[in-house]
Order: sequence, then structure tokens, then C-alpha cells
Amino acid sequence: MDESLLVSIFMRELRTQAHTARGAALRLGDLRERVLAIELRGAEAADDEARYFDDLKHQDADDALADECFSTVQAILTAAALASKCLWSPRRTTASRRRGTRLRELLAIAENEQGFPRLLRSRAVRNAFEHFDERVEDYLEHSNFLVDRCVGSRDWAAGIRSMRLVNVTTWEVSVLDTAVDLQALLREMEELSLRATTWLNGHFVSSRPLTP
Repeated sequence: MDESLLVSIFMRELRTQAHTARGAALRLGDLRERVLAIELRGAEAADDEARYFDDLKHQDADDALADECFSTVQAILTAAALASKCLWSPRRTTASRRRGTRLRELLAIAENEQGFPRLLRSRAVRNAFEHFDERVEDYLEHSNFLVDRCVGSRDWAAGIRSMRLVNVTTWEVSVLDTAVDLQALLREMEELSLRATTWLNGHFVSSRPLTP
């Protein structure tokens, strides 16, 4: 196996996933302004405020906006998961382990679990989103009430315990008590992209067949 070709493919993949996450983050920034505008209108009209928050808790207010927010967050988490798999493959084959070790060496990633990139190492929130069905069933085994798919600002979200919550002020996404800082996660992906680009700039390897 040509190691240079293999490494270059995964370096490009890291850049691609960072690009995907970056685009989703820009979209989430636009959605954030719409969420805050809705909250502001509710705060300015006392009669509407209680109705707005009650509706939102029951997923009856602006479901389309919630759909957009969660699909955008999911795009970021999926991109992070794919980047993470490049570095720490879930496959247990010798080749996959060797590839991950080599990539981490080239990208100057320490084996210390608390070192960079700490959030990409952890799959807690991504796994919680992926196994959402299990979390819901387990939760409802002990409760007859469940709030889900909440989107709001820091002040509003502070009083809510939701199955899934996106805090558009802090850029924190959580599944029950498991949370991740999306901005910190995005910074890690940008740093990885920068390191991958630095390697690629010094190691030209064509991954495409030449056309006559």
C-alpha cells in the first residue's frame, strides 16, 4: 500500500469535513438571529410571552425553525464524527490502527486523552444523537413527560431540561446532561484542517487518475 497516497486521502478528508462544518456553522449563525428575534417579540408582548414559551416547550411553535436548527447542528456533529473516525477508526484491524496512529503523528496529536483535539476524541454527544431512539425509550421508562428539540437563548434555556437542546447564545448542544461546545469543536476542526493543509502543501500526491 502506498502510504503517501493513503495519508493524502485522509488529510483531504479532514479538510473537507472542516469545510462542511464551517458552512453549517454559518447557517446556524443566521438561524440564531431568527431564534433571538422570536424571543424578543415574545418578551415585548407580555400576553404572548407565556404562550410562546409554552408552545415552544411542546414543539408547537415554529417547528420549521427547530428543524433547520437541528439539521444544521447534526451536519456539524456528523462532520466531526467523520473527522474523528479518520484519526481514531472504530475498526479494529491492524491497517486501520496503523493508519490512525500515522495520521496522529503527522498532525502532532498527542495520545493524551485531555490533549488536542479533546472534543473530537469524545463521542458522547454524537453517540447520544445517533442512539436517540434508545435514549428516549430509556427515559420514558421512568417518566411520563418529555421535552425535546428545544432551541433558545441562554436565559431561556437555563430553566429547561430537554432531551435535545440547542442553546443559540452559548452555542452549546446537549442531550439530557451530555453537552458539547460547538464553537470549541469547530475550532478544533479548523486547527486540524490547517495542519492537514500544511502537510498537503509539502507533500504533493495525486489521488486522481491522469487523463490523456
